[in-house]
Order: sequence, then C-alpha cells, then structure tokens
Amino acid sequence: MAKIHWDCAPTVSDDGRRANARIIEALGLQKHRGAGRLAIVGGGPSIREHVEELRAWDGAVWAVNGAINWCIDHGVEAWFYTADASPLANWTYDLSRVQRAVLAPDCSPELVAILRATGVLVSLSGLPQSGPTSVNASDFLALEAGYQHITYFGCEGSFSEDGTHAFRSFPVTDWMDIDTPGGRFRTKAEFISQAIMLSNTINAFPDFYTEKSGGLLRAMVEHGHEYDVYAVSNELFAKLKDVA
Repeated sequence: MAKIHWDCAPTVSDDGRRANARIIEALGLQKHRGAGRLAIVGGGPSIREHVEELRAWDGAVWAVNGAINWCIDHGVEAWFYTADASPLANWTYDLSRVQRAVLAPDCSPELVAILRATGVLVSLSGLPQSGPTSVNASDFLALEAGYQHITYFGCEGSFSEDGTHAFRSFPVTDWMDIDTPGGRFRTKAEFISQAIMLSNTINAFPDFYTEKSGGLLRAMVEHGHEYDVYAVSNELFAKLKDVA
C-alpha cells in the first residue's frame, strides 16, 4: 500500500484560457439558458445501465465530450458539452453528427469555428471555469445557465479491464488500483481528482446535485476521500520512479 496524492496539470494555462475567452467573446454567441432538470452524461461504462431512463429524461441532457456520439447512437437527445480548451489537434472524438452545442466560454476557439462552420447551433455556458475535467466545470455552469437540478450519469471515475468508457476510446496506460472504504476500484489520477471534487459538490448541495454513476464517485460521496494505492501499471510505475 502507498499514499499518493495527485495534482493534475491543466492542458491549457490560465493565460491561454483567458486568451480563448477574449476571442470567443468577440463572436457574440448566444448564452445558453435552461430550466428544470439537467442530466450530465459522461462516458463511463455505467451509462449502459441507464439507456431507457435517459431516452425518457424529463429535462435537458448535456453529453460530455465523446459521450455525444453514444447518446446519438442510443436515441438520447442531447447537447454536446465541453469545457476542454485543448487545441483542436488533440481532439479525439468525431463531432460530425453534432447539431447543437453548449461550450464553456474559454474552450478552444478552433473548436467553436469548426462547429459553426458545419451549421451547429453553438451557445456559451456562462463564466469561464476550469477542470480538472469538463465534468467538474459543469456544476457551476449548469446552475448559472438556469437549471435547478443536475444529475450525473457515467461519471463514476472508475473502470474495469474491459474499457474505460461505454464507447471506443483510447486505452488508459497510467491506471492504478485503489482501496477505499467504499470498495476497490481501477482509476487514474485525473478521475480521482474529478471524483473528489464532484463528491464534495454533491454532498455540499444535495438539493441541487445527485449522481446515478456509482463506482468511485459514489464511494467518495458515501465514505469520503481516503484511498490507498495498491497496484499501478508498468507505465505509471516507470513515471513514478522518474520523479521519486
């Protein structure tokens, strides 16, 4: 067992995000407005258990990053949502079927340009917010847009050897196995940070936020953030040796 605490470096600096926001603000895009219930759908394997619920969802749906294609494939009406400010060259998911999008106002201007060029209805989600993930940025952005209750699907922050997502995605080589009071999980550093921050939000404001994701997120909601790392991948072990 080993105690390891992680800091996830942002893919784009604060200065870079501010520069993005200035470019996007000049476009005069409409602000996203919503009301009632919102489902935020991440790409975790648990969304396979909620297909019918999401199809019949009484409210809006934001599909995070690559989850938009899963929603389209399964008949779930959704907005494509991201707060990712990474350059477009780093984008890994097909966006050719997106029809409407809600974006953080400091995301990649290249992404905005590509979506608008293909006829996508693009709206902005309020004040700039950083991660470590698009899921973490969504808590404030959703409330600021006018939604009164947010439920997180597919944001469990853990996965099995069968895959990290409910759809095809790049494999995670820097995985780790952790032991928590709520169970044992395979995860990665970014997902641990996401689960810690999201569980804090859910516990602090239970009238506004809930989760139907399970996994590491639910374990942290119910049992706190303590965890021990008991196994890591060879790739992660090599990196830890380099910085030790």
